[in-house]
Amino acid sequence: MRVSNINNIQSFKGLWAKTTIKSDFDDIMGVLKIIKTTYYHPFKDETPEEIKSIIDSNKVAYIEEPEGEKPKYYINECKQCTKLPFDSSAYKSYLEATSSTRLSRTLKMVNYYATDKYKNNEYGDKQITAVNGMVDYKINKVS
Repeated sequence: MRVSNINNIQSFKGLWAKTTIKSDFDDIMGVLKIIKTTYYHPFKDETPEEIKSIIDSNKVAYIEEPEGEKPKYYINECKQCTKLPFDSSAYKSYLEATSSTRLSRTLKMVNYYATDKYKNNEYGDKQITAVNGMVDYKINKVS
């Protein structure tokens, strides 16, 4: 039986670390301040322009004033982390690996770095692991 990926992603961008959210009271504005911080790990082959574009597109600050409630100040920060030691094509090959794929040194390296990374920068349960479960199982199974 062959399992196909429904979301056929053509172009990969880097991976994300765990997104954090913290809140406190902003004394100057007198409102609750909620800061969502995302951490971006670019692939080795991403250009500085591509990285800057992703970082910039994930930064925003706004005030939400729901009717009948106190306003809240939201800040979305995005921080660039260390570049990954592999490129987007190595990650694509890793994602496409199956149970019959030979475990190469590159697949093992990608798996090592993907264990604590995510494909997206959502918060909590909405973050999607970057790990290929089949490769991870083959590497970690007890002989």
